Amino acid sequence: VDNEYNDCMNFDTAWGYWMDELGAFENNWNHSFNVIRPTNRPETFAFVHKKTLFIGLNIVGGKASDQEEWDARLIEQAIWTTQLMKSHTGGDLALTQVGCVVIFGHANPSPSHSLFFH
Repeated sequence: VDNEYNDCMNFDTAWGYWMDELGAFENNWNHSFNVIRPTNRPETFAFVHKKTLFIGLNIVGGKASDQEEWDARLIEQAIWTTQLMKSHTGGDLALTQVGCVVIFGHANPSPSHSLFFH
């Protein structure tokens, strides 16, 4: 069992712990990264380092306690990821501003994530 926040008995407390400890993790050290976050999903982030676009997403395993929220989150993150990639590649896959993209998530891709991966 993965024990992601959405599988905890007290979802709100688990989510609060996650945001307190990991929500602005980049503030734990000095760096020059320009970390950006969408206003509606503060748990997600992106930054560029050495011509690499890093994108961290809230893609989790476990059960969907609220299927409507789960689906909305996946769709919003797919849109944000697409926008980031277009804005950092000049609108095409030639990757003109960055040389590569790394996407972080915390789950093995599965049919429950199809709204993001399709």
